[in-house]
Amino acid sequence: MKASIAGSLGLVLSIAGCAQDAASYQTRLNQPLKKELEEIYARDQGVRQNARAVVEKYGQKSPQVDSLGRAMQRTDSLNLRRVTALIDRYGWLGKSLVGPDGSVTAFLVIQHSNLPTMQQYAPMMRAAAAKGELEYASLALVEDRILTYQNKSQIYGSQLRTNPITGKMELFPIEDEAHVDERRAKMGLGALTEYAQSFGLDYKPKKGR
Repeated sequence: MKASIAGSLGLVLSIAGCAQDAASYQTRLNQPLKKELEEIYARDQGVRQNARAVVEKYGQKSPQVDSLGRAMQRTDSLNLRRVTALIDRYGWLGKSLVGPDGSVTAFLVIQHSNLPTMQQYAPMMRAAAAKGELEYASLALVEDRILTYQNKSQIYGSQLRTNPITGKMELFPIEDEAHVDERRAKMGLGALTEYAQSFGLDYKPKKGR
């Protein structure tokens, strides 16, 4: 009985300690900045949440898709202006400053920008990932997007495009495609086959030599 009571008391103390740690972690975050990034995330994703459905329903070259594209550009421009101002002031908006979700928001806004902006902040993102302030998976997507914007083969297979002839989605060319899953695993990404399936693609991995 005593052992049972002691064990229960230890569990209670452990739970209380975890709760205190969580509360302490939250107090260390910049809460106003975290809240602002939550609002930016809502805008970023809100304009995109029905994008695939609109393309599938009306077609890539439809007025509906054009309208959606213009809405995305307006939203992305406003978000980018604010996020870059915050990064320039605080440094990378990492997990220890704004939490994991805030860091993801900063990544998304940079990824949805243009090539010069991505190139400008990529070194900062690499340093942040090395310090645990940004997920390597997020960094991989930015690295791939920079390459595809330069008409180069991507490394991790994260970027897709619309085939101009078939009108269907496909992966951008991949450097050393036979070993892409090995590189993806190092960045915390799942198998490319599963990733492609999430976009409705029947991808067959290339065999290594």
